[in-house]
Amino acid sequence: MATRFLNSGNPIVIIAVIIVCTALRAGVFTGEFPQSNIQALPFFYDLLFIELQKSSVLNFISGLLLAIIQGLVFNRMVQEQKLITRISNLPFAVFLLLTSLFPQTALLSPQLVAATFALLALKVLFSNAKSTFSIQKYFQTGLFLGIAGLFEPAALLFLIFPFFNALYFHVQYFRSFTIPLIGFALSYYLAYGFASVIAGRFLFDWQHFLLRPQMGSFTGYFYYASVLFTSLLIGFGFPVLNKLSIETVQVRKVYLLLFWWASICLPVFIFSGMQGLAVFTLAMASIAAMISYLLFYSKRTLISDFIIYGIVVLTFINNWVLR
Repeated sequence: MATRFLNSGNPIVIIAVIIVCTALRAGVFTGEFPQSNIQALPFFYDLLFIELQKSSVLNFISGLLLAIIQGLVFNRMVQEQKLITRISNLPFAVFLLLTSLFPQTALLSPQLVAATFALLALKVLFSNAKSTFSIQKYFQTGLFLGIAGLFEPAALLFLIFPFFNALYFHVQYFRSFTIPLIGFALSYYLAYGFASVIAGRFLFDWQHFLLRPQMGSFTGYFYYASVLFTSLLIGFGFPVLNKLSIETVQVRKVYLLLFWWASICLPVFIFSGMQGLAVFTLAMASIAAMISYLLFYSKRTLISDFIIYGIVVLTFINNWVLR
């Protein structure tokens, strides 16, 4: 019943999912509200979001709004790329539930802001895959990744992803390998140039690009989330790979690229200067795409419903019990 309801294209599904996820996320107020280390926040996050970060209510609302925007962008990307064969709100529901799994992934954070622009970069890059080669779209991808890098320095590693996309779709155009770098550099130039003019001094710090492994700072809760998200990706991803033979070449390539995106997320997790569960928001698109694909095409409604209810229950436990 849950799968059939979420598979509908009716806008009421989006409203219902938002209400459920808001209730699940509200468990964050039952215990000590998670706070980021204010001293460690990136400059532009500190500049734009510090006041929202200080207020638990505004933090909660802002995190929810960003997740909703991401979910709508993700759902639109799935429809545009024909990853599922008809209009459905299931991808939006799966995405929003996954971002609600833990309080740290649900609240406003530098990684959540970075994930929003990284998802926009994915959407632009995949839209380019359906058309002839477009310099503009490769440039926009680099620009969005550059903005993501302003909030999560390790997002620099995502610049390798347009290279994979070019190898899959536009290998004959060597310039597609370099155009995202130009967009990435321009975003930094404009952002720090504008901020430096306002501040009256040059603000750029080259150490922003200095990536240091943070393995020693991982907590047990982080490893718990790592196992959970990895299990979801592998558990749903491998069955998707087995089913891709029945899909068009375009769809197969997009899903394979989403696997590449997830693989790039691993070093991003390790080199992120702001350790915490929020970093997993960068990988949500890949995980949500695999789960949505299997649930959408599953002929066993009871199993699909069990998976959805299982994610809801697990989200409730993580937000309301394991506080």
